[in-house]
Amino acid sequence: MTESQPRRRRPTTTSAVPIPTSIWNAGPAPLAVTGYGPLRVLARAIHEFMNPKGFFLLAALTPQQEALAPQVIAPLATELHRHLPPSAAATAASPLATPRVNDPADLIVASLLAPMPSPVDTDTLARLTFGAAEKLCAGGVLAVISRHSHDSHGRLIDPTGLVVAAAQAADLLYLSHIVAVPLEGDSVTAAEVPAESAGRHLNGHLDISVFLNPEARHSASTLDQAA
Repeated sequence: MTESQPRRRRPTTTSAVPIPTSIWNAGPAPLAVTGYGPLRVLARAIHEFMNPKGFFLLAALTPQQEALAPQVIAPLATELHRHLPPSAAATAASPLATPRVNDPADLIVASLLAPMPSPVDTDTLARLTFGAAEKLCAGGVLAVISRHSHDSHGRLIDPTGLVVAAAQAADLLYLSHIVAVPLEGDSVTAAEVPAESAGRHLNGHLDISVFLNPEARHSASTLDQAA
């Protein structure tokens, strides 16, 4: 007679699946796809990539964004109190080519969401990335929030590749790619898919492309213009 083995007890509870650090919670679905995106995403970018004693800039690449950026600061400051000490400073500056602050920034956040045109032209991306390279401190970060779209023929328009190319041309190092999605627990929640979107790449997430400025490139003339 063989000795019977004790039965293994099945766990009565299941542990939550850990969410990768490259996936951020963007808040409830459907995603806010205008302006600078969900405040939760902006606040986390500042929490992750900025020195609490430094400051960040919201890039304003169009007249519409120039008017919008100051309106974002107040509600963003409220959101930031959950992540950063009150001493952390937030500044809206526009455009990056003529910065309004003398000191180099720790973080610049740019948005390619509406009302930015889609696709974004390469001249605008070059102005963003070269301006960021001039304005960021050594080790500073540029975070670009974007979202893919479709042209009139249903073809995918994904600005990520153009953003990476523009940043590399400005000698910024590609640090990370983050996806922001609506999360409930450890599951992605998505809005219902319209029938006309069948077969298309779904707009269920935001992309955050993150770049590092490896060295300080601030000239005296640049800082004099900012004074």
